[in-house]
Amino acid sequence: MDLKPPYEDTLADAIKTEDDVDKFLLGSYLKMSSGSMYGANLFYMGDLLGDSFFRSNENKGGFANLIQMNYNPTNTGSVDFYRPAYDVIQSANFVIYNELEDTQMNKKYKAEASFLRAYSYFTLLNYYASSPKSGQFQEIGVPIAAYPYNPNEKIARSTVGDVYTLIINDLNYAITNAVEIPSSKIFASKVAAKLLLSRVYLTRQGAGDAELALKLSQEIVTLSESAKVGDPFKLLEDKKAYEDYFASNKDEVSENQPETVWELDIKTQNNPGVNVALGVFYSRTGASRSLLAKETFYKSIVTTDIRKDLMTVTGVPVTDNPLGVWIRKHERASSGGNYTRNTKILRISEAYLNQVEALYQLGKNEDALNALNNFAVNKRKGSPYTGTALLTDILNERNKEFFGEGQRFLDLKRYNLAMSRGTNCPGNCDVPANSKLFVMPFSLGQIIVNGNAVQHPLWK
Repeated sequence: MDLKPPYEDTLADAIKTEDDVDKFLLGSYLKMSSGSMYGANLFYMGDLLGDSFFRSNENKGGFANLIQMNYNPTNTGSVDFYRPAYDVIQSANFVIYNELEDTQMNKKYKAEASFLRAYSYFTLLNYYASSPKSGQFQEIGVPIAAYPYNPNEKIARSTVGDVYTLIINDLNYAITNAVEIPSSKIFASKVAAKLLLSRVYLTRQGAGDAELALKLSQEIVTLSESAKVGDPFKLLEDKKAYEDYFASNKDEVSENQPETVWELDIKTQNNPGVNVALGVFYSRTGASRSLLAKETFYKSIVTTDIRKDLMTVTGVPVTDNPLGVWIRKHERASSGGNYTRNTKILRISEAYLNQVEALYQLGKNEDALNALNNFAVNKRKGSPYTGTALLTDILNERNKEFFGEGQRFLDLKRYNLAMSRGTNCPGNCDVPANSKLFVMPFSLGQIIVNGNAVQHPLWK
């Protein structure tokens, strides 16, 4: 596979009208929802590389490189999203750099493309570079794709800091120019850009970043708390409604809901094959059902917690020891077609938890604990935390909220934490902080194609 971002010719005549711009923008959305990206694989990666999911012994449907963490430059794993991420960036760049008049509509299109480009670069950094918290190898980020594309140019890896600067500039542009209320949650909005930017600041952890993350997340929390019935953004707190939000077989119950900030359009006509990918592996009715939550994680959630009903021990494989638990966030459904519901990427709940995390990073531990328990107990009917190990408490609550949504591995990496993967682990069960296993390597073939995009030092 070519390490070089897969740009084609500039296609100067391809964009003559705003309708042409819209077509490239829709292409970016479609590529973001591909099976290699957030249509499927990035969920698998974030869960299986973490400590709360495993692959059953009964149905070994792939993922061996992930569950054993035995990827290396000669065997980069069963999931590789490098080129698909740059496919998103390619389409987004055509929109961002179009030379049509900057009408309000064109700025809106550029804002959405900037959001998608930022998300793609952020995802690439999260997996292919060391965490800023580690302090290691911050000169080795990922390539920033040039525009227009020169096929003879060998693009080097930019620094982590330079890529973050691009991401933050893109998201600030999106906050300024995207719409307040999208026609559908499948389109990016100001709120989506604010929420993603708060996560970016919490990950970069530079001077002043925690204050900025707190401001952005609090704005969204305030929006949710002041929302009335029918308003577009509001935290979902009802137990049955929360279950239906994920597991219902009705589009109108699960999709375009106030809890959702941004979701990807997963429909039969748009993503044949991809539209069932998550359900195939996560759901107990999936053809390749094999991805389960660990028993210890399941037992950590009390029965009163509104999230508990999104897990079930019914029909779990008996060959696993300890037994696993099915999750119900990616159920295959029959109403309206045999596909899973739109993939939820950003949710209002993250704003509440990003607020907690920002307070923690600012050293306001008492405020952080109060906000954490407000969410865990009052919003989710779960158990309270003591704050004795506050960061662990915060990350555990995030795990309860986002299990099955591909965030656990990145939550641990953000703080450069060692990882103990516990039971149901076939290999690399204890991963120390600063381990090379927290960074995905470039393949040897990629390095040969583009020697300027050097291998990450941990893999040399």
